[in-house]
Amino acid sequence: MKIKELIDALSAFDPENDVLCYCEEENISAPNHCSFRLFDIENIDVSDAEMIKDNNYIPSLKFGKTKHSIPHVLINIVSDF
Repeated sequence: MKIKELIDALSAFDPENDVLCYCEEENISAPNHCSFRLFDIENIDVSDAEMIKDNNYIPSLKFGKTKHSIPHVLINIVSDF
């Protein structure tokens, strides 16, 4: 995604919203030959959700509109571009 595209996409949302990135790929660890992994932005959207932690204290979201949910801008990233 180009900077102009990212700015245009984000400017469509309330500037007070949280921005979170997520990746649904199974294996996203860095390859042996480097200490980092590159990601490309696949999609940007907004969803109502509550920020929660699961039984292992891993941060997550509980999607849906409730009295405790707030809008979050979600950036879906992928390691294949």
